[in-house]
Amino acid sequence: MTDRELRRLGRRALLELLLARTKRCAELEAELARVQARLTEEEEHVRRQQAWLDSRERQLQALRRTLGLRGPCRIGGADRGVPE
Repeated sequence: MTDRELRRLGRRALLELLLARTKRCAELEAELARVQARLTEEEEHVRRQQAWLDSRERQLQALRRTLGLRGPCRIGGADRGVPE
């Protein structure tokens, strides 16, 4: 709405417009809070998954050291690792 159109509105219309904008702002703030909460949950999930993957990687590295392997070691593939 242009500045000129706003000047032509009466007090009641301006108050109704302000009320509608205020309600919409409150709705958007509530939606933002929900989205931020969901984002926080997803970030925590990603952190837990990364920690799990890191622990599995450490286990694999320890196993490879125990077996004396170096290089890639893929089960069922042509690469089986090279004994040291």
